[in-house]
Amino acid sequence: MRGSRGANGVGASNAKPRSRARRLCALACALAVLVAVSLGSDRSASPLSPSDREDASSSRAPNLDAVTGGGTGVSPALGEKPAVAVYFTGQARTLRRTLCSVRRHIFDPLMEQGFAPVVFVAGERDADAEEYASLLGRIPGVELGDVLIVDRPEASPRNEETVKYEDLPEPDDDAALPAVPRACVDAFRRKGRWFHAGGDGSDEGSKNARYSEEVLSQLWYRSVVDRLRRRWERTERGKKAGAFRWIVVPRPDNVYVDDLPDLRAARGHVQGDVERDLAGDVGDFVSFDASDASKGPTVMGTVFVPTWGEGYDPHAGGGVWGYFFGSKTSAKKRRAGVNNRFSYGGVAAMSAYHDLYARMCHDGLAQDMPAGVNFEQMVNWYFELPATFAAGVRRALPIPDDFWFLRLRRGDGATPVESPGHEPAMVSPTWGRTGAGLRNARPGAPGAEIVDDKRWEVWTAAAKEVWRCDDAASGAAGAASATVRGECLVREMRKEWKRTAWLRKIAPFSGWVRRMAMP
Repeated sequence: MRGSRGANGVGASNAKPRSRARRLCALACALAVLVAVSLGSDRSASPLSPSDREDASSSRAPNLDAVTGGGTGVSPALGEKPAVAVYFTGQARTLRRTLCSVRRHIFDPLMEQGFAPVVFVAGERDADAEEYASLLGRIPGVELGDVLIVDRPEASPRNEETVKYEDLPEPDDDAALPAVPRACVDAFRRKGRWFHAGGDGSDEGSKNARYSEEVLSQLWYRSVVDRLRRRWERTERGKKAGAFRWIVVPRPDNVYVDDLPDLRAARGHVQGDVERDLAGDVGDFVSFDASDASKGPTVMGTVFVPTWGEGYDPHAGGGVWGYFFGSKTSAKKRRAGVNNRFSYGGVAAMSAYHDLYARMCHDGLAQDMPAGVNFEQMVNWYFELPATFAAGVRRALPIPDDFWFLRLRRGDGATPVESPGHEPAMVSPTWGRTGAGLRNARPGAPGAEIVDDKRWEVWTAAAKEVWRCDDAASGAAGAASATVRGECLVREMRKEWKRTAWLRKIAPFSGWVRRMAMP
């Protein structure tokens, strides 16, 4: 035995080095295999070959009606049922693969609840832009309100004077907005921390500097789409529709897992008092006697937002680790944020929300923005301003119950949507916590495992939504092929994720390790 040999001095000098060398060699080989597998996973483990994915997501699908439903873009319920505005902005490049989930979880519930959805689009001009009208305009029961496709806004010349907020064109004259003022771009670069490790925005070549213009572009399109709705309201169809009851804002690259909550039950979720509501608001959507406290608060001044993906960590820099290694960035990470990837609410509140860009860039608000904020923190800061309150955002409330969605990524990845290893986590570590503790579907299981299970549940459901849409578009020849192959892949990935748990424990903060742990 090794112990007796070492104790007697026989072979002690040779056995241990050889044993240690074998162990180190075995560990090196294991790590090499993990790296090789992770690097090759996107190519070899994908449920669809590159050519298959191109056929499913980029070509003109022969069975488009199976995806859209084959509507006409005109709603027979307009004027007979309460109208709800549904906004889409930015690029349409993934809409063909997300549309099935948008129909199933957003439009279908709206119509089942007795509403007439009206779509408005402010899209970026590119090779996929026509998909907005050709896809959204063919969903049965959905009215295609107004679609504006324009080039991505550019920054104005540095010597050009900024158009003041009060001088912006009326939507009836021009729904679009002027070029992004250079002073606003400079302020966003100087103050934005869009990526934690994105570098100094003042450095022209940094990631944060480049992304500042992307953020402003997104905000610009959001402001324009609300102006389209206001212009359309004056048209013949707009007058027939009557006043909108709600505005719902799904992103075109979101894949939804849960149905939109019942808007008719929203009053029960609104908190606050009458004094915080809009003057002239009767009941839920029209004016009521403010002296009658029994009416309660209304939804007109309410924005509903997701309960997760808020872009901040209240515990950043805490504990022993934070005491010794905390930085100035930790305080910035703790600043509260709001998930900006989906929202719905009353017309007054949502219109004020979409006015963020114009207020920032044409009313000087960007100069007052605190330094070191990310997108979510910027939105929360805007909501808390007295001017935003006066404009219509009386409160921002969490969407009731679970409402999950993930972003669809374009490319040759093994799966179409963000993975359970994505950071910031799509399902936060505090998911399911109640006054009685963590909601536990598996009694006795550690909380971290419960959260991990939920992440995989959401991710798997979102991936299946996309694969089902691919199958519907491919027609009878490829029926269920993407879904079957995808489900097989997910099962294997889940096994591999569990096998590599030890690696994530060794380096829990490394995104590279998280990616490497995927098969």
